[in-house]
Amino acid sequence: MRTPRVLGRLTPAKFVEATVGRLPADHPLDADLRDALRCLA
Repeated sequence: MRTPRVLGRLTPAKFVEATVGRLPADHPLDADLRDALRCLA
């Protein structure tokens, strides 16, 4: 994943968690990006 501020990687399992809204609240993934990924589910 790449945003203007951060470059990072999600494992396949974390990607699935992100698309179904199950990432822990303290996960460093940007909140706007989380919302965008949830739209993929």
